[in-house]
Amino acid sequence: MKHIFILIAVLFSLLITPTVAISGDVYVKGYYRKDGTYVRPHYRSAPDGNPYNNWSFPGNVNPYTGKVAPGNPSTYLKNYYKKNNNSYSPSKYIAPNSHTNISNDSTKHSLIYSVQSSLLILGYNPGPIDGVFGNRTSQAIMQFQLDRNLKSEGKISTELVKQLISSLQNIEALIPKNANWVNYGRSWKCQRGYRRSGSTCVSVQIPANAKLNYSGDGWTCERGYHRHGHGCKSVQIPANAKLNYSGDGWTCERGYHRHGHGCKSVQIPANAKLNYSGDGWTCERGYHRHGHGCKSVQIPANAKLNYSGDGWTCERGYQRHGHGCKSVQIPANAKLNYSGDGWTCERGYHRHGHGCKSVQIPANAKLNYSGDGWTCERGYHRHGHGCKTVQIPANAKLNYSGDGWTCHSGFRRSGNKCI
Repeated sequence: MKHIFILIAVLFSLLITPTVAISGDVYVKGYYRKDGTYVRPHYRSAPDGNPYNNWSFPGNVNPYTGKVAPGNPSTYLKNYYKKNNNSYSPSKYIAPNSHTNISNDSTKHSLIYSVQSSLLILGYNPGPIDGVFGNRTSQAIMQFQLDRNLKSEGKISTELVKQLISSLQNIEALIPKNANWVNYGRSWKCQRGYRRSGSTCVSVQIPANAKLNYSGDGWTCERGYHRHGHGCKSVQIPANAKLNYSGDGWTCERGYHRHGHGCKSVQIPANAKLNYSGDGWTCERGYHRHGHGCKSVQIPANAKLNYSGDGWTCERGYQRHGHGCKSVQIPANAKLNYSGDGWTCERGYHRHGHGCKSVQIPANAKLNYSGDGWTCERGYHRHGHGCKTVQIPANAKLNYSGDGWTCHSGFRRSGNKCI
């Protein structure tokens, strides 16, 4: 509500400001240059015969794009007078006072910013609210004008500002006190410190030892207090305990575990230590849990402690066999596998029973990626136990995998040909 009131006031002040030429800028339709280059639709400064007022004059700011014109002022003036068949005379025009320029640019920026904000509240999407006049702002203005049966021009005018003020005044009565518009003006939300109650916003009643919650429409207890009915009650922390992470309860210190309404010391047996959370115990490396204590891990020959340290695993070249480790028997043309507890055939061989057999590669074929079989060369496809040439019809080419064909662009497959 307050935001809308301020926006209306700003628009009123801009409407009566004499330094802002609301509709004096010129809209240029898109066109093609002689060299074929397309120039997009845009706005340019209204011609008044004074080069210092042009947006393209070095140092001036285009209020619709926010860009500062580059270049050298003296060079710009020479080219300007040459183009207009006029002699260069720096004293012919007096450059505008810089303070006046900044004020005018600042006012125009405020106008565009206020128009964008108004359109957003009224349910239109003018793009970024940045005070720069772009295509999306122009399209939003056009839609606003169409919805109100106005002349759809897509630019800022005195009539547009008046219509925006009128619309904002009407919409102001549609939301309750202490609320703001959200979702491009399609709904409203209560301000922080207020909550929705039917079609109104009522103040959040915050009890002692509480504060506004994250969303601002309710309350939450301060740290050290927990919710109790309609208020906050102090957290009772027993011995060897502390406030929990959220601050609304308690947790035992390291070395203690929860027991009823208090904390009890963790009893750590021999060859054990506190666990990661600090509320229990775990055996040291080389020991495993056994009942209420820790027992030494018995490691057989050709074995070692496992990763977790509570058991054992065989060394590379050995595999688990009962309660011990047995040597891996590697046949001819084979090697240890990745894990080291078995074997795999060398490249060019495949598994056959308990050994490795040579891969028989037919003509126009090669070893496959894994090395335990074969695949046809490009231009050939698998046919029984060999490779057959791919027959490519007219207007076709080999496919990506090289074992078939696909039609050229502009042709489609129809049976065994391309049409």
